[in-house]
Amino acid sequence: MYLLGLFALSGLALLGPLLDSLQRGATFFVAQGMQRNAVFLFVAFWALVPPLVLAIPVAIAGFFSKRIADLFMAIIGGVLAAFALLGFVSASHTWRGIVFLPVLIVLAVAFGFLYLKFRNLRFFVAVLAIAPVMTIVVFLSSPEMSGILADSKSEVAIARNETPVVMVIFDEFSLGTMVTPDGSLNSSLFPGFADLASTATWYPEAKSLVPWTHLAVPSLASGTLPDTKKLPVATSWPRTIFSMFGNSPGQVSAHESTTALCSESICGVKNRLEWGRAFNDSWSVVGNSVLPSGLAARFFSSLGNTWAGLDSENVALESRDDLSAKEFGKLWKETLGGSDDPAVVADEIVSGVADLGGGDLDYAHLALPHAPYQFLPGGIRYNGAAHPDWFSDNWTDLGADPWGQVSLRQRLLLQSMDADSILTRILDSLRASGRFDEAMVIVTSDHGITLEPGAQRRSVRRITANSIDDVMSVPLFVKFPGQTSPVIDRRDARLIDVLPTVADVVEAQLPDDWKFDGSSLLGSEVTGRPLWWFAADGEVLAAPEPARTASRNWQWLGATAMETNPYAIGPHAGLVGQSMDKQRVADGSPGKCTLSKSQLSMWDPASGVVPALMSASIGALPSGTWIAAEVNGEIAGVSPVFANYKGKATLNIVIDPSVVQPGSNMASLHVVNEDGTLSALTCPG
Repeated sequence: MYLLGLFALSGLALLGPLLDSLQRGATFFVAQGMQRNAVFLFVAFWALVPPLVLAIPVAIAGFFSKRIADLFMAIIGGVLAAFALLGFVSASHTWRGIVFLPVLIVLAVAFGFLYLKFRNLRFFVAVLAIAPVMTIVVFLSSPEMSGILADSKSEVAIARNETPVVMVIFDEFSLGTMVTPDGSLNSSLFPGFADLASTATWYPEAKSLVPWTHLAVPSLASGTLPDTKKLPVATSWPRTIFSMFGNSPGQVSAHESTTALCSESICGVKNRLEWGRAFNDSWSVVGNSVLPSGLAARFFSSLGNTWAGLDSENVALESRDDLSAKEFGKLWKETLGGSDDPAVVADEIVSGVADLGGGDLDYAHLALPHAPYQFLPGGIRYNGAAHPDWFSDNWTDLGADPWGQVSLRQRLLLQSMDADSILTRILDSLRASGRFDEAMVIVTSDHGITLEPGAQRRSVRRITANSIDDVMSVPLFVKFPGQTSPVIDRRDARLIDVLPTVADVVEAQLPDDWKFDGSSLLGSEVTGRPLWWFAADGEVLAAPEPARTASRNWQWLGATAMETNPYAIGPHAGLVGQSMDKQRVADGSPGKCTLSKSQLSMWDPASGVVPALMSASIGALPSGTWIAAEVNGEIAGVSPVFANYKGKATLNIVIDPSVVQPGSNMASLHVVNEDGTLSALTCPG
């Protein structure tokens, strides 16, 4: 009777909310690397293990007396019933914690009292054991889960020529980040893209179709419009670039992030599943499902835009200012050393294209320059894994203070430049293989990102012309086999045009019923297509202009940063690199601040993480006050004060890593006054 009751109440309080969230976000299983049998085992664990664990104290109490066992059951069952009731009665995640907790306690006590008093209630709770069973049946039979639980079916072999294809998909890469205000490529900061463009066709009017990876990438890989009812798995998308290449001579190498479009029969078994991470992440899903947002944020990781490594990415790293640089680096390697780590994927694809053969496909989706902002140009990892102060708790909404975008634009630029350095490595490796001339090389991004104040970073809510510029315009470069000179094609290209173009180049003999929504870029331009932009309110604005995104970067970061030195931003860029001894210093301190530990006090290069981000809580200084960071007697960076998402005065300064030395580093902050003098802030810590 006890076990049946705990099975019922645990199912209603924990299993039900978990499966409801995962049914709406079934990409969790894709991101975790789970296939059908693993899903069954995962559901069985959550259905059986919690009630069995909770039954242990009840069973122990039963050795002493049934009355004590009933009391333990009433206490445990009361808490579970309270969570279940709150889930039924209201959307508890909208409650304030100060209200939620007292209500939870009252409901738990009331249920426990009634459970002890009325035998019929105890019998009813046991009968409710049927409810979790029904929940599991409904979950596993839902359309959202059908793609994961189905067996993948490969297409028949497709004849094609021996053209090797390399496809690189970046993530959250706006075209406006890499162009100048006149629309030309910014070759000084993005030499890799400039190199590719010198022997490729650039489509500067290319547009993404949807701002979510799990919809955009399958659409790109299949040449068809996004489908919100399908999961990004091979069973839901049987006709993709992988099935075009995978059942004919030639090798397929796929490095996917957030998708599983390449079936086992083509790519083999890639066991990315880590049960410890999967169960840890599922706890975060449960916590966010049953607790108010404030309490959930305190004890669990935000779900954000990913479904794997939640705790390692958001909690274990963002709150670990107490770690030394060596410990921080070790934690990075332990938590992000898997196949989704952009640095790992970059190394794998660079190595892979070196062995590219005729008819091969090398495909890579890199989570760059996607947040968290943690890379500097050249693959230098810095202490930037923490939640950006200007983002909301779920990494979605942006703060309203316009000064908050300055440091984020700089960090996005630096991470975009790292993506460019990876592209350079890929091109160099491809040239070294001797296959560059004959290969078809495609470089693009699934969508961009906006940093407009008060916006939603994917522009699915509160859409503006600016956010459309930032999110919808994406880079698209195609080097066709034998191409040696640059071409700029200003047609209205869409990402769904990529696969039809590949099919043309490799002369794929497709079945008659294999249809595309896109059109080959080798054919005549298709005009009059609507802007297929999927937004919550269905609103569609004018076509994006990436040059306007570039103009905003120039406005906020300044010409010096955008043309020569990305560490020297804003109106005081000229200070960066100067000796502190040559500066005029004003008397007195303009205020106080609290520096976050940045591992500058004792840096070990072996850690693999450079402490290039200095963060501080600022006292009474207003937003827009520029601060200079002094490191080892040199001004290493500047940035303005801003109000973070919660309205707290904050400072984030990215310093030039070249000034950081092994061992002890002396760091201080100075206000840049209107007369050009510097005033030292008092920053204990």
